[in-house]
Amino acid sequence: MFGCGVADEVTGPPPDGKSDDSHHIQARNCELFIDKIVAYQGSHALRAVNMWVKILPTHLDDSIAQVGFRYRQTGPNANDSSWHDMPLTSWFGASDYYNGASFYVSSDWGRTTWEGAFYARTDNDTNYWFKSPGGGNFVFDINTHDNVMNAMGRSYNYSGTIENAVSTQRDDLTYFNQNHCY
Repeated sequence: MFGCGVADEVTGPPPDGKSDDSHHIQARNCELFIDKIVAYQGSHALRAVNMWVKILPTHLDDSIAQVGFRYRQTGPNANDSSWHDMPLTSWFGASDYYNGASFYVSSDWGRTTWEGAFYARTDNDTNYWFKSPGGGNFVFDINTHDNVMNAMGRSYNYSGTIENAVSTQRDDLTYFNQNHCY
């Protein structure tokens, strides 16, 4: 687990919400959510998706210590299938907006599927977990790219910037923001 002093080989999957551990809370009240998403292409048949995560600090029990994505990869382009943390960075110094969630899902060299959940860890050592509708882990793959591209209304987009991103509060993107948080 990057940044937390725990070796990757002991890092497990995101908690499933069935635990009575008060340090792991399922984010069901807009504590954190995917706010914007963009799908794009590049050379060598690259297909990728970028996301921006919003935090509502007033919904958390303390100040934010870290925001990230706990994930594993599968497919020919996967480095390994162990669980890892992908820390997200503050968007231009904002205390409630984060980026860095970039998922390369396909290229000339194969496809990769990303599975996992977003989290916000507070200074109180509480982890708020944001998962897909139904409580399972998110899955980001070539279908994610195609679905987001369709929602964007374009057949081609070569920029993964926030200027080209679409809001997830839309009905056709509830997979990324089930409660239409804003």
